[in-house]
Amino acid sequence: MKLKLLDSKFSEIKIINSLEIENGNKTLVIMSQGGKERGYKDILESLTNTKLNKTQDIFVNSYPSLKNLEELISNNSSNMFTNVIAVGGGSVIDTAKILTSFIGVNNPMSLKNTIGSTDILSSNIKKPHLIVIPTTAGTGAEATQFATIWDRENNKKYSLDHPNLLPDSVYFVPELLFTSSYKTLLFTALDTLSHSLESIWNINATKDSLEFSSKSIQNSFIYKNLDLNAKEFSTFKSLFKASYYSGKAINITRTSVAHSISYPLTLKYGVPHGLACSFTLDAIYKICEINIDNSEKLNTMIRNSLKNLKKLSLNKELNNYLSLNQSLELIDKMITKDRVRTFSGNIDKETIKEILRASF
Repeated sequence: MKLKLLDSKFSEIKIINSLEIENGNKTLVIMSQGGKERGYKDILESLTNTKLNKTQDIFVNSYPSLKNLEELISNNSSNMFTNVIAVGGGSVIDTAKILTSFIGVNNPMSLKNTIGSTDILSSNIKKPHLIVIPTTAGTGAEATQFATIWDRENNKKYSLDHPNLLPDSVYFVPELLFTSSYKTLLFTALDTLSHSLESIWNINATKDSLEFSSKSIQNSFIYKNLDLNAKEFSTFKSLFKASYYSGKAINITRTSVAHSISYPLTLKYGVPHGLACSFTLDAIYKICEINIDNSEKLNTMIRNSLKNLKKLSLNKELNNYLSLNQSLELIDKMITKDRVRTFSGNIDKETIKEILRASF
């Protein structure tokens, strides 16, 4: 398969040319075990036109845990890599962003302590050049300065947020989505839709964030009625565009109440993140619609997207993981202050109960 490489402006280019990647450089490649089996290292060599036989490789799991990330930082933060290349989905990219931000830091604190005091990362003047090549289209991790960390031992979700986490170079290879299953494409694309909508009904919304959200929706599979089963280059290019622009939107606003509701569903019942943060979108919009002052064009796009979203019957998919009553038992854990406070409406336990009942 001949791969088409796109830069962050979605222009086709021949080779990754943001910097020279040579065997003499200390280059770290991060991917999943599945990525290794799918031959991403060989693909990376063809995209860089370089034999990467001297790189150090790290293979990570889905939903990076606090414990595993602490071990990675401890084992690698003193290694002075020149480049870090992440080839994978959101978990791979988030792991690379976190690890890259620690490489070169003098006397680093533990990751958990750094989450609450990120100033130590500002002292890092030797941070490697972080190159990101997403292999899923949904998380927007390639365009944000934060990363999600899952503490499964204590059933908590953390976020590390600092400008040093923002990737230096982003490239897209739409053909990499060809081997993804329908549900992988669906759930990650739903995450994209959630990002773009939550950035709109957000107290931090700006002219720029609204423009990015609009671009994301215009390219989203659900707004364009794209067939995710059709292995077409143009479809996957649109998925990547939607993901990237929604990432740029939430990098300004951060996410909101739909994500807050989603976290305990994923932690306790293993609900895929994209499903967990999208099944409530229609109910949330009905609560905050009167508070949103957007152009009629954007409002129409939102309504049409949510109309198409309802056709997917996400509540039936969700019932494979938990029931309404089980979700209601988690309400106390669904109010994440940093997420709820960005919402352009009032949120309390009774409101969340209303949202869940309307969504199941």
